[in-house]
Amino acid sequence: MTGILDFLSNFNTFFLDKELTIPTIQMVYYLGLINILMLLRRYRMSYLVSLVFSLYWLLVLNQNKFVSLDGEFATQGWMLLGGVLLLLLVALFCFLAQSSD
Repeated sequence: MTGILDFLSNFNTFFLDKELTIPTIQMVYYLGLINILMLLRRYRMSYLVSLVFSLYWLLVLNQNKFVSLDGEFATQGWMLLGGVLLLLLVALFCFLAQSSD
């Protein structure tokens, strides 16, 4: 039981120590688009939009880890970008290949 409590305490501390800055207008666009897609019952598309926004924010908010001071795009950045593109292509293919409900 104490192992679970220690894990929850460390988990809580890890996320409370972080500061996340997302531009407000981007968050408004995201929420507006997701709400419109959900009202139109486009659940798959809202999932894809959510995935795209979160991966975009991952790259933008951590760009100092992927781009050096002289403007070089690091190897980790190319690997992450390749993985993101592969994930999006697979998700798009799966969503388009399924029959609509």
